[in-house]
Amino acid sequence: MFNSCALLGSSIFFIILACSNPGNSKVLDVILLSIPMALLGFSSGGYSKCAVMVSGQYSPFVMSIVQIIACASLMAGSFLVPALTPSDTFAEWQRVFMIYGAVLAITNTIFIVFARAQPAKWAQQQGDLTLAEVVIGTDPKDVISISQTPRWIDPESALPRITDELPKPED
Repeated sequence: MFNSCALLGSSIFFIILACSNPGNSKVLDVILLSIPMALLGFSSGGYSKCAVMVSGQYSPFVMSIVQIIACASLMAGSFLVPALTPSDTFAEWQRVFMIYGAVLAITNTIFIVFARAQPAKWAQQQGDLTLAEVVIGTDPKDVISISQTPRWIDPESALPRITDELPKPED
């Protein structure tokens, strides 16, 4: 919902801005340019939260990749927009706003089709072994978790000890 509000809402207003006549009302022009920017704030409750829910304990890594892609696209836009508007005419800016609107609508559609709120298969935890399975490929049957290992309290140090067998009581 948040992602659609951000991307589809901004898309609609960028297209309206591209179709409006420039200079009729400077206040209306500023409002039509400000609304999509404000609506993009809703994306913080959309794709970033979805990425965290899908990636689970791997969310720092996944979010770093998402941020790298976001920064790369912002950097590309810094070169693309001046290339598309060399004369700074309304027709050129109209094309830029239409491209923005189309890209936002397409990316929202892709998000709606593929986004899920459940952890991905590679991010699901199954007891103590998930990280071991992912990192070293251990078969769960070959590993004994700490919770399954016999433990007892050492009377001399009062520390828990993990051994193959419990100590035998003295007679």
